[in-house]
Amino acid sequence: EGALLAAPLAALLGHPSLNEFAGTANRLCDHLLRYPASLRPPERTLAQ
Repeated sequence: EGALLAAPLAALLGHPSLNEFAGTANRLCDHLLRYPASLRPPERTLAQ
């Protein structure tokens, strides 16, 4: 879903580097979504 936002943004700005970044961000988001919830840090530690 991240690429749906980042790719059009890169196209509008016309920067190939941003298009590459969009692919990297999309892979990172996909990795985070697949990451087991049991291995994620508790929400409490993120809020502090």
